This record gives sequence, structure tokens and C-alpha cells, in this order.
Amino acid sequence: MSWYRVYRPQTIHELHLPSVREALDRIRQGGTYSHAYLLTGPKGTGKTSSARIIAKMVNCEKNADHIKSSSKKPFVEPCGACPSCERITRGSSMCVVEMDAASNRGIDDIRMLRERINLAPSDGLVNVYIIDEVHMLTTEAFNALLKVLEEPPKHVIFILATTEFHKVPETIISRCIVIQFKKASLEDIEHALQAIAKKETITINSSLLTKIAQKADGSFRDAVKMFEHLAQGKTSITNEDAASFSDDGVKVELRALCDALFSRDAERVAHIFQHIEEKNIDPTYAQKMTLQMLHESLVAEIVQETQKGKAAQIQSLLSHLAVPLDPLQPFPSLPFELACFSWCFGEIQQVERKPESERTPQKNSQTHVTEEQTKSTQSDTRVSLVQDDHHETEQTDGLVITGEEILIRWQDILAKIKSTNATVEALLRATRPQNIQGKVVTIEVFYSFHKEQLELEKHRRVIEDVIKQAFSLPVLRVSYVLGKKENKPKTQKAKDEDLIQSASEALLS
Repeated sequence: MSWYRVYRPQTIHELHLPSVREALDRIRQGGTYSHAYLLTGPKGTGKTSSARIIAKMVNCEKNADHIKSSSKKPFVEPCGACPSCERITRGSSMCVVEMDAASNRGIDDIRMLRERINLAPSDGLVNVYIIDEVHMLTTEAFNALLKVLEEPPKHVIFILATTEFHKVPETIISRCIVIQFKKASLEDIEHALQAIAKKETITINSSLLTKIAQKADGSFRDAVKMFEHLAQGKTSITNEDAASFSDDGVKVELRALCDALFSRDAERVAHIFQHIEEKNIDPTYAQKMTLQMLHESLVAEIVQETQKGKAAQIQSLLSHLAVPLDPLQPFPSLPFELACFSWCFGEIQQVERKPESERTPQKNSQTHVTEEQTKSTQSDTRVSLVQDDHHETEQTDGLVITGEEILIRWQDILAKIKSTNATVEALLRATRPQNIQGKVVTIEVFYSFHKEQLELEKHRRVIEDVIKQAFSLPVLRVSYVLGKKENKPKTQKAKDEDLIQSASEALLS
């Protein structure tokens, strides 16, 4: 069994974060419990462990008379030895239900809970429902949960846990006691690792424990996993044993990645990502370190002004690569890798915005359209955005849109899509709007893999919704055509397309 599970805190006193120990101890001393708690904070900081400790405390046989009489004398710590505590520790208690909202996020899942909550506890005193990653619930599921939280039975406690507090509706938050978790300090992590080293009779110097704590980035779980991996049956860990654990090799790879991005060398980027995967480097860590290195370079360039325009390039690259990763996807690093490749193959040349005084006024539904303008529009509804210097206007459900305006606003549209779905935005970076015909916007895509992904209905809907909102259009459809980039020699262009397609397909195979 993994050390993190073996050495999971089982009582309030064993919790690693001082602020959380104090919060739970106030609950214990108060002698009463709320019907709902919301535990929020970074991953690996003890939210699930704390939820189970609360469940054990209210179900421990030493607190049975207290629970039944509803007295307000302090609870005692979970004894860990009674049948109820043992069942909860093993995960076999019928009184404690743990649900992962990432995979059980629909209204039907919450309805099942609603049907169960009126049942009396079968092998304990209080039914405790722990919903992890609660922010992943759908809007409908949150509404159903709200009804449950408003008036739950006395023998029920809900414990919600989340790493993204801002995504939990205010109506849910207002009905919960919120317990805030924070990233663990280096000292807290080192203290936890020292306790494990003592129990496992492992000798390790404090400097190595500090390195583990630094790399864990505030997560007890990650720190314990790294320590266990480093130990692997050893009774003593030296600096030589920890050589492979050093970040030096990782940083060398990521510095090489930054260099390859500066030179837009897609082939080299592909090789570096292959090395990163072979070394089993966490994609979130790889992206974070890459952005950190670029940020350091940006600050140095601004201070030293060594190369004119270099700071602007780094700033643009930072913005391009700052895409959120999705750990729930089969390939969480895909958005970051696609962002790196699309940077190498070149972004769309953004049209400079003209001053307001020089720009053609955008017409709206109240704009007067003359008979001659209407005839001109009807005679040629195809509007070229990229290849033609001449831009016609087109009537769409009473709205007149210029091709120039769409091209000018294309980067704004991408930014809005990025806030909605970063993966779709990353795919769109290797595209450009081509034309409008009727109610259809045609987008030219340069790589077949990107085209296949963008044509998925869930991705198409995101793009259509954003463009409709941007131009206040009631109806709009997006169509894709496979095109070719014109700013590279033919041989290089073919090489680029083959490279990104093979890289993308390898990620999804």
C-alpha cells in the first residue's frame, strides 16, 4: 500500500496543517456539527483525510451517547479501534458515502443521494456524504443539491471538497461551513516526511527533505509519493542516491524547450516532448517551469534591454503558452503541446486596429441600408477576409458585418474562446477565417488533425456561440476547409504538417 495511504492522518491531532487542525478542533470542542461543510484548497493538502476524520468523529462509539442525547459537551477524538472507526478507515462503512463529482456530475447522481438521505444509518450514528471535486457538478445537479442542503435530515452530514472554490455557486457556499486549506509550508512538509522516515527507519539528511518539499509545491500527497519513490526499500538515502531526483536534468530539457520555441523549431520541440514523456515528468510541472523560465527571461530583458524586441517576443510567447491543462482528460498535457506547436508554425498576422476616426462604422439592425447597397450585397454574398483586399458587406438577419471587422476582432474571439475552452482555442491558433457566405463562416485549417477535432460538435458549438455573441447574431454556422500556409517554402510546409499531425496523433493513439 502506498505510503500516502498508510500514513494518512486518522485524527485531528495528526493533521499536518495547523490552521485546519484548529478549525476541526473547534468543531470537536463545540460538541455539535453542521449539516454541511465545504473544504476548499489546493490538491494534496488533506481535504479528504479531514472529511473522513469528521465522519469518524461523529460515528465513533465513544461519542455515541453524546450524539443520541444531543448534548453539547465536547466530542472526543476518533478512537480508531471501535468497529465503526475501523470500517470507515477500511472504506467499508455503509454510513460514509464518497462520490467523485468529476465522474458523477449529473442531476441523476444527486437524485440518487436525495433518495438515500432519509434512510437511517445502518452501521453507525450519522450518514456522511463526501462529494469530492464538487465544482464539477452541472448546473442542474447543483440545483438539486441545493434542495438537499436546505433541509437535510438530522442524521445526515454533507462534506463537499473542491480545489476550485470560485466555481461553486454562492447558493451552495451560503449553506456550508467553509474550511479553508492552503498550500503546505516547507516546514510542515518536512515535518511530515521526518515522521515517516522515523517510522520506516530511513536515514535522510534535511537538505534532501527540503528539496522534496520544494518540488511538492505545497502538496503533502506529492511529497510523500516522491519520498517513497526515492526510498524504494533503502534504509539510508544519500546525495548520490538522490542525484536522479534532482531538477537539474528537467531544467536542462525545459531550457532547451524555451530555446526551440524562440527559434520556432517544431522538430526540436517534438523531440523534447518525447524526452519529457520518457522521463515521466509531470506535464503540469513542465508547463509551470517553462513559464517560470520565460518569465525570468522577460524580466531580465526588460531590465537589461539586451535585444530590441526580445521582451515583446517573450511576452507574446508567455501569453501563447499560458493555457490551462485538464487533469481529467486522457492527455492533460495536450493543450500545452498544441500551443507550443502552433507557436512554431506561426500565428495569424493580426490586423492592426485603425483609429476610430478611420474605421468604417459598424452597422446594426437600425442602420439604414440603401437599395443600391442591398443589391450590391445580394449580388456577391461571399466576403473574402484574407486573400482579397476588397471587403464586401453582407446582410445576415438584419445585421450588416464587414469582413474587415471580423478579421480585426479575430484575436478577441480567440481570447473569449480560450476563457471557455482552452483546448479549442489552442486548435484554432493554426487557422484563419477565410470567408462568409450567407450565414456560414468558413475557417481555413492548416492541419488535418486540427480540422477533425474542430469539426466535433462539442467544439463547433463553442466557436459558433462565441462568434454569435461577438456580433449579436441569432443564427450562424461554422464550416472548415483544409488549406495550406503560404509563408513557408513548400518542402518546409509539408514537413511541418506531417510533424504536427504525427505528433498529435501519437498523443491520441
